[in-house]
Amino acid sequence: MPNWTSLPNWTSLLNRVRPPHWVRLPQWKWLLLCTGLGCQSNMPNATPPAPASSQLPPEAAQAARAPTTTGAGVTRDCVNYSTTAQGPYHYQNNMWAEGKAKGPFEQCIVARQSAGKTQLGWTWSWPGYEPLGFGYPEIIFGWKPWSERSTTPALPLRISEIRALTLRYAVTTEHTGKAALSISMFVTDSSRASAPNPQSIVAELVLWLDYPEQATPVGTRTAQFEVAGTSYELWYTPQHGDRGDGKGWELFYLKGSNHQRKGTIQLQPLLAWLSTQNLLRNDRFVASVELGNELMGGSGTTWVQDFDVVVNPAG
Repeated sequence: MPNWTSLPNWTSLLNRVRPPHWVRLPQWKWLLLCTGLGCQSNMPNATPPAPASSQLPPEAAQAARAPTTTGAGVTRDCVNYSTTAQGPYHYQNNMWAEGKAKGPFEQCIVARQSAGKTQLGWTWSWPGYEPLGFGYPEIIFGWKPWSERSTTPALPLRISEIRALTLRYAVTTEHTGKAALSISMFVTDSSRASAPNPQSIVAELVLWLDYPEQATPVGTRTAQFEVAGTSYELWYTPQHGDRGDGKGWELFYLKGSNHQRKGTIQLQPLLAWLSTQNLLRNDRFVASVELGNELMGGSGTTWVQDFDVVVNPAG
């Protein structure tokens, strides 16, 4: 999952501020005050005004509702970081930057029946615009370093021991505002995946597939190259995010062809190119492969029609 800012996505994010409560003075203090100063008959009522309700008015609640949560036959889970497993693929409702919300919002993992099978996806409504994103609803394959365990015995795997790493996907998306579909891979210096360990993160590789026109990734553009007939721009940030120890990790953004909502991506050649450029050591480990939407504002829904990751070890 790409972390758009240095906010750590392994901690609970700030709740929206609630309206203040009125302070009530005890009755005896009012009496003392009146004795010393004199009071008119309109002394403040002993019962203070009721605190403002924390409930959204109906029109605001309706505005916050993500578009697909009201559909017939659709179930939803709108809790931050809640996870729905479908085999080794874990759908996570990642609202890592909900503290930046500019108004009432909603983001959920959704499910429905399609051709006799359960189809999963996500839906969202984020008012305003945040260039670094509000959330990243996603599919996780492998060990996200904030997780207790890997979703598959295939990962983590040392880069030098990967013969092929193939991702096949197909999604349908309808949305307003700005959102980007991307693949994310966390790279660590450890293969141990039995407990959360974000301090093992050394790098993150993000590949944009479908993104707003004229959008630029995080970081500085440092190279343009071609792999397997596809041209990419490399955008680099030397210290990104927070592992929990005050340090970040290297972030590599690859901006390739746009409007790719369906396809098969060979990821090993991209890892190999970074290694040959001495940007990524091949004794590091690919911990996770993820697919999700980076949400910068607006509302929409993504349904996942196909998702599959195949890891072929060397030898």
